[in-house]
Amino acid sequence: MYDFADVVIDNKAEKGDALLSADGLNTKFASASGITSSAIMHCLSAATIEELLARGITPPVFMAANVDGGTEHNKKLLNEYRERIFYV
Repeated sequence: MYDFADVVIDNKAEKGDALLSADGLNTKFASASGITSSAIMHCLSAATIEELLARGITPPVFMAANVDGGTEHNKKLLNEYRERIFYV
């Protein structure tokens, strides 16, 4: 991987990327990388937000839609950053 990327983060998944096995099935299932990669992504997001705030930059962070003002806040961000968000 070091030939293709500046930074490589090992998600510690075993070879084959599966955790569980069951009688009657000749292969493992339930990927480890789905769990560890999600945790890594959330940690990187949190650290990035903290670093931006420490530099005096307020990052555009989506709110949960089920809290007061969340839908309106998110619509504003979607509109403001629509050119950068691929699913808009």
